[in-house]
Amino acid sequence: MSRHEARHVALGVQHLPVIMNTLSPVGLLSLTTWQFRLFMLELHGLRDMRRDFETIGLCPDGLFDLAEKKQLEALEEVAAQLGWSPSTWKPLRSVLRYQKQRILG
Repeated sequence: MSRHEARHVALGVQHLPVIMNTLSPVGLLSLTTWQFRLFMLELHGLRDMRRDFETIGLCPDGLFDLAEKKQLEALEEVAAQLGWSPSTWKPLRSVLRYQKQRILG
């Protein structure tokens, strides 16, 4: 792992849970909305570049599944560190599945 990557890992593992632990319900909603917007940008980008990915042998659906899995696992890990319910991110996951179907088909 490079020094640059180590800084990002340290931020996510050490500092982010501290910040998230002080979130109000409105703050949690804001974080969830921000995360949702990132997922939507990924979906639209994959849709727009579908042919390019397929040309080089990559499946856009599979790419999104991988990104979604990694991001939601990270959020669930942080939630567990904070003592939040593992189901905290379930609504986001459900909405993302619907949006993936709607956008990527």
